[in-house]
Amino acid sequence: MVKVRIENETPHEKFIRIVTPRTQRVLESLRILGNCANPQIYEYTQQEVDKIIKSIKSAIEEVKRKFDYNLKKKMRNFNYRILKSKIKMGDRYFFT
Repeated sequence: MVKVRIENETPHEKFIRIVTPRTQRVLESLRILGNCANPQIYEYTQQEVDKIIKSIKSAIEEVKRKFDYNLKKKMRNFNYRILKSKIKMGDRYFFT
């Protein structure tokens, strides 16, 4: 795999560039998995289907936890910087 570096690319631009094709691949894989639901070609039980869906939901929840954790972490760091730069004058706070 070749790593692409784009000069002056912001972290958000890099995120969009990377996440778009990865999301498309996940969605395409799910679409293809759905083809296995054809009862004329495949045979499966409700328990097997439930196990597949449970595994997919678990993976989605793990990805969501990672994003949520990092967003909260980012906000904690942001709030810490704000608190660190607060100056109290009387009963008012000013930011430096």
